Amino acid sequence: MPSITTKVVTIFLALLAIGSYVAKEHYIATYQPDDLFVGEYWSYKHRGYPSRIGYLAQLWDVRLVETETEVFVESDTLTTAMHFRYFGKSTQIAEALIHFESTWKRSENNQIEFGVRPESIKVIQHTANIDNEDFKSFSRDMILTMFATPRQLIAASNNEVIMELPYMGIVRLLKIDEPHLLDIPRETEH
Repeated sequence: MPSITTKVVTIFLALLAIGSYVAKEHYIATYQPDDLFVGEYWSYKHRGYPSRIGYLAQLWDVRLVETETEVFVESDTLTTAMHFRYFGKSTQIAEALIHFESTWKRSENNQIEFGVRPESIKVIQHTANIDNEDFKSFSRDMILTMFATPRQLIAASNNEVIMELPYMGIVRLLKIDEPHLLDIPRETEH
């Protein structure tokens, strides 16, 4: 026969498990990522080593890559601007700004599926030392690879989203009031 203490501890743990489940379900219902993201601008900055972008690292002797990204989220569409700054041993070598659009939807297990529209990938601005054709094909391949498979949504709140992206690793998107990269009007390609 179990003792009274064992019964009390078992009942307490069962109630705690039920309470945790109810709290989790309430949190998920209240803070649906779909509702949190829509109509907002999100941004992240990332500094990384160029081993993730081997082609450019070899071509330009890149030592560090800074990326700033802004995203505007609509109910099923993302408008994204990515600003890349490439650094050599001591100075900035080049920079480029890319805009593109994609579809998105949240699937099971907090994964987000993206569908980049390849025809929407545009190199908006770049420094003179960038070969537009080489960079255009490189950036197209990189963006299509980054969003080819569903991405795991690690955490989300009303002002922060944490997820994993290829080439970048784990990134933290913060809600912003005023974009400065998406502000730039689309120009004809260089």
